[in-house]
Amino acid sequence: MHGSSAALAQKARYMHGRDVPRFAEVNVYVRNMETALDDYRKLGFRVPSKADIYRLPSGLAVTEILFQDGPVLEFRAVHNRRNSVRQRPRAVEFLKRNEGALHLVLNVPSATAKAVSLRRDGYRVSDPRPAPFLLRGQIPFWYLVFDGFFDPADRASTGEEGSPTRVVAFSEVSPIMRKRSRQTRSSRQFRQWFQHDNTARAVRCVWIAVKDLESATGGYVSVGLLLGRRRKVRRLGAVGMEVNGRAGRILLLQPSDAHGVVASFVKGRGEGVMGLSIEVRNLLAARRVIEGTGQRIVPYAGAYGRSLLVPADRAHGVWIEMFQRR
Repeated sequence: MHGSSAALAQKARYMHGRDVPRFAEVNVYVRNMETALDDYRKLGFRVPSKADIYRLPSGLAVTEILFQDGPVLEFRAVHNRRNSVRQRPRAVEFLKRNEGALHLVLNVPSATAKAVSLRRDGYRVSDPRPAPFLLRGQIPFWYLVFDGFFDPADRASTGEEGSPTRVVAFSEVSPIMRKRSRQTRSSRQFRQWFQHDNTARAVRCVWIAVKDLESATGGYVSVGLLLGRRRKVRRLGAVGMEVNGRAGRILLLQPSDAHGVVASFVKGRGEGVMGLSIEVRNLLAARRVIEGTGQRIVPYAGAYGRSLLVPADRAHGVWIEMFQRR
């Protein structure tokens, strides 16, 4: 279905910049929302209050950590098990064994056009679905998912949990929502929500652990992302390939060391969203906040700048690299 990576990269060069998906959300699934938010607060993030946790008809409670730009971190926890088992069974099954990031949401100019494009390339996708709530009497966004996206993994098959069909959902934001977002982001009240003690500015990269780097790269390029740089990530025991969107990138990671961090992740959880690279303004400030909790952090020279690494057991299943640009 995908063809060679070289052919896909050639095709991607002719895409109009506006057609390249924009990173919008990273969805992190946790068992206890209040505990998770408190732990992220200890890592220096400005976290929302209880009043900003919203309960959806799907049975999930959601809230967000906001940044100056780039995607938001959306936390999700089950609040109504009956509804979530019926409507979001994959999330329920995932939380029985794990916590961590599971999905990415990428914004596109037109969900309908994206559905046509994906079907033309051989993918089975839903028709665009309206948001499960209204904003000032209007639909704020439409979303588009691959068939089986919300279904649990088939334990009888090897599956490809790190593929875009299992990781990526697309969203078309309505004009009223875009206008409201611009107005809100420019307000003084909103700006306080991205004043983080760790000086975090934006999620710049999402790590996805995969077993076959070449196949995974072809899959992500085929859904509209652009081929980026190949990287060796020795600290994680992996080789990687970047695929780029607007306002963010994905780093696909294949284990190169059987005893490395990525190999351990794949063995324990399988393929999937593993971690994040978050840009901070001041790495020393971020280090002071984290070490204030009693954990010693050793900075290192990372791919994007001077960095420090928060292990997944401190961030509810998500490896977090904080970096300051060179």
